[in-house]
Amino acid sequence: MSPGVEPGFRARRILRTLPLPVKALAATWLAFNVALVLTYPLPRGWTQPVLHAWQGAMVLCAGAAVIAGWARRRERAATIALWLAGLELIIATAGPYARNANVFAAWRTVGAAVYAFGFLLLAVLQVFWRRSSPR
Repeated sequence: MSPGVEPGFRARRILRTLPLPVKALAATWLAFNVALVLTYPLPRGWTQPVLHAWQGAMVLCAGAAVIAGWARRRERAATIALWLAGLELIIATAGPYARNANVFAAWRTVGAAVYAFGFLLLAVLQVFWRRSSPR
């Protein structure tokens, strides 16, 4: 951090420059996560449908992030958001929440594997971008 710069100044400046749809997207994502925390523990029988709906909301948020990234001409950020939206879509449609199985038992075989593969590939992509970008 630069000397004489107040902590948080940069974050406030960035927040002021964000367009309203991006702020709304961030607020929606935060609201979904807070609601999930506040409703813990979920009543018996509600875990699978509530988590499936929450996963669907995350897919919508990730899709909106892709649109926002491409609208601001940030191709790499939009590519990352698109990849993450794809991961969320896989989890929402084929993952443990989409089945009538025990969500927590199915998580180890389906969810964890998809996320591990997805984030590993994302890390490789970012290393490639860093090495290929002009300095």
